[in-house]
Amino acid sequence: MISLVPLPTNLREQALDFVCREFISGSVLHRAAGIEYDQYIEYMRQPFNAMVDEDISFIAIEKESDAIVGCLVAGDFALHTSEVQTVPEFIKPVAALLAELEKPYRKTRMPQLGSVLVVDLAVVSNRVKGQGIYTRLRGLAHDVGRDKGFEFVVGELSSLATQKMCVGKMGHRIMSEIFYDTFSYNGAFPFCDIDEPKSIQLVEGKLL
Repeated sequence: MISLVPLPTNLREQALDFVCREFISGSVLHRAAGIEYDQYIEYMRQPFNAMVDEDISFIAIEKESDAIVGCLVAGDFALHTSEVQTVPEFIKPVAALLAELEKPYRKTRMPQLGSVLVVDLAVVSNRVKGQGIYTRLRGLAHDVGRDKGFEFVVGELSSLATQKMCVGKMGHRIMSEIFYDTFSYNGAFPFCDIDEPKSIQLVEGKLL
């Protein structure tokens, strides 16, 4: 049995470790950029904790093993931006891609504090996929966001599974999209070898 609970303070480091390991092994962006666990977890610790402090984050715990098998971290989109200049060199291609993806949305929507919820990190362990955990985590975040008065929810989707779920099943709209083989950074095409999916999407759903 798997239970979903708000991410407690005493499990933050365990949840951060889970998220980083899953992204390093499973994210097409992280694999293409050659990002390593040790550098990634140190980079992620501050922004991870800052977003978790907003109390819209959840974990899925497998009761038999007491292990974290899913995690979703969400927060106010207006508070979190992709700053290419201030990030370490190893993550700059990813940050540049996300900044480019967000640019047209920020111009169109011009999010104010409390208006747009962003699902920043959402991952489920491969061994429990197919049990609806991602959908349940999303539902909890949407409910809390709605209660807090957020009008929209957005996500930056780099996997085919999340694109199918959010666009195909949840009915979210594609607000911006970048095809991996067209994105250049410092004269190179760091994500051109990604075959599936062909693009990263920023999608939006309505909460209110």
